[in-house]
Amino acid sequence: MPDQTTYVAVEDLVPGDVLAMTSDDDPNPQRFRVAHVEHVNTVAYGDEPRVVLTSEPRSPGAAPMVLAYPRGTKIRKVIG
Repeated sequence: MPDQTTYVAVEDLVPGDVLAMTSDDDPNPQRFRVAHVEHVNTVAYGDEPRVVLTSEPRSPGAAPMVLAYPRGTKIRKVIG
């Protein structure tokens, strides 16, 4: 049985949250475990506030994955 997910605003995520990166019916679901959340507010023309998420490395010595989203973007969070 697949984990339950819900949509949350990216700015509401905290370290330790787990995100579903593929659809519910994917036989090999991909997940993103949030290790760090950075809120970026630049003053450059045309830049909008965004949230940068950094994952935990998938294995020792591996680089973490980094994702950036505009504030307000809805992300699928695993809740069960």
